[in-house]
Amino acid sequence: KETAATVKVRVDRIKGCSGEVSLHFMTKDGTAHEGTNYVATKGNIMWAHAEVAPKFIEVPITNDDLLQGRQYFDVIIYGATGGAQFDKKTDGQADRSFARITIEDDEVITTFADRAIAFLGIAHHEVHLGSSTWHEQFASAT
Repeated sequence: KETAATVKVRVDRIKGCSGEVSLHFMTKDGTAHEGTNYVATKGNIMWAHAEVAPKFIEVPITNDDLLQGRQYFDVIIYGATGGAQFDKKTDGQADRSFARITIEDDEVITTFADRAIAFLGIAHHEVHLGSSTWHEQFASAT
């Protein structure tokens, strides 16, 4: 939900604890956009030799008053060092991994138009509904 303020993505070091390993991470827009729906985040995670405790990537979520429906962005993990490897059977293949984050809208649907906009997944602030008749529209077009 938008009201969560922050999403935490858990990153685990598995299948070994020998040596220092690190990786990079960054966010990437999907239907949610950085600066509008979440705060773009990038950085590094490091585990020391013999350290296996999970690490967390925190991404701030923007709570707005716009009816936008369900939106998503990705957290991409890449550039593993120190012998660390990604599972090549995952969506990111052998060179990276990613988590898809879905933001659930918390605005209330009040009209039929709001319900249609939410169903179609369109950002509410991008829809412009008019009330002029076809005659008025035709006259203004000529």
